[in-house]
Formats: sequence, structure tokens, C-alpha cells
Amino acid sequence: MNPAAIKKRPGMTVLQGQGADGKGNLLLKVDKGDETFILKLYRRRWPLWKEHIEPVTAKIFQKKMGTNVRIRFQTERENLAMWTREGFDVPQNFDYPIPEGIDPPALWLEYCPGRLLSEVLRDNRLPWNEKEQVLTRFGAELGRRHLRFMELSEPSLVQIHATVGHILLYKNRMITFDLEQRFLPALPPLEALAHELSGYLRSIAKNTGVRFNDAMHCLIKGYPSIDLLRKTAEHGAYGRGLYRRIKRFKDRRKRPVNGKTEVLLRLLALL
Repeated sequence: MNPAAIKKRPGMTVLQGQGADGKGNLLLKVDKGDETFILKLYRRRWPLWKEHIEPVTAKIFQKKMGTNVRIRFQTERENLAMWTREGFDVPQNFDYPIPEGIDPPALWLEYCPGRLLSEVLRDNRLPWNEKEQVLTRFGAELGRRHLRFMELSEPSLVQIHATVGHILLYKNRMITFDLEQRFLPALPPLEALAHELSGYLRSIAKNTGVRFNDAMHCLIKGYPSIDLLRKTAEHGAYGRGLYRRIKRFKDRRKRPVNGKTEVLLRLLALL
């Protein structure tokens, strides 16, 4: 069913449409009686030939699960279950049948009409002390999950798409979403953590500007293990493995300002 047809269905609203090329996921807001849900429709991102090849290249070169439709659906469902079992806040998902006329795969998710952390950090109307509290709490939750990841060696507990645009503040909750991918167990633990930490730091830098150092102080204050934080940043900034060297090289070429290596070095300067 195409987005135009979906818009005509009662109780359904398209929150996120597909790209101009007609590819990409669809997010629908669905009213069912007195309750509202999100229905996430997983759709192709690539031409059909690349859908078959991409999982192989992702495994070899990026050490992560592929991103074709089937893998993204299965991975997100499994990741949501793991995060929930370990006590980390993600959208609840539901085992409801897919509405007639909508092709699988699709996942029913909890509707949380909150604000993105990125929006909160950019909001000039909010006093800085309120943002400090949120960032300190974010650091605490991030570190708590990192410690659990190290205990379990569980790749599902690392957010590959690590940006503050994937953190939702709803009521008293801090919800992480977009868990379609995960690293493979073969990736060294500190490599996975350095990827996530640098992603979040870069995103915080983009959304706090001149107050980035202040924001990092908040994250440091909340993070429960300064030793793990330092080891992760040092690996990301100075790790000698070929995989890490290639990632630093690509990052410096792609991001001359607020690159992932740069933000890790700035964090280490504060530690």
C-alpha cells in the first residue's frame, strides 16, 4: 500500500514518509479506540540487488548486521526485547496483527509524544540549568548501559545510530529509539563503545555549540565509571588497530569540524 492510500484510511496519519525515490521506512500514527500507537513499516532502502549484497559487505567491512528489510525488522525487535529485559527505556512494542492491506514486515510501537533531546538542547528558551540536569541524567543512563554491556558482552546494548535526535523525553522518561542495527560479537567491546560515545558527543556538540564543554562536564558528572569513560575515549582517539585507524582517517576527511575523533580528544582533555 502506498503512502497516499494510507492517508485515506481512518485513524491513520503518516508521521514519516518515504524519500523522494520511494524508498525508506514509513511511520504511521494509528488511533485504535482510546489508544494511539505507532506502526513502523520496514521498507527497502536500496535497489533489490544491493538488498542481497549489503548484509555481506556490512559483516565484512563494518562488523555489523546488515540493513536489508528483513534484517532491520528482526534486529530491532530483538534489540527492543534485550533493552527492556535489562531495564533500559525503549518504546514498548506490541504483538498485534498488521492491518489488512499493509504489507509486512511491520512493528507496533508505543506512541510517546515527547520532545527529542536534540530539540531540548537547542531550545534557547530553556535555562541552562535545566539542560544540565537532562545531560547529567543522560550520562548516568549511558554509563549504566555501557557497564552492563561490558558485563554481558551483549552487542544489542550498543546504539549504532547514536545521536541525541534518537533520545525522546516523555513525561519522566528518557527513551532511546531507532535500534534497527547492532554490531557483531566479533567487534572488540571498546570499539563498539567508542563508536557510540563519539556519535553522541558529536551530536551534543552540534546541538550545544559554544556550551559543548559545559555539556561534557554534565555527561562526565553523570557517567558512573570515569575509568571506563576514559578507556573508551582513549581507544577511539588513539587505538592502534587497523579498523580504528581507518575509522579515524575517514572521520577526519568527512568531518573537519566536530568530527568524532575531535570530540573524543576534547573529552579526554576534560578528564
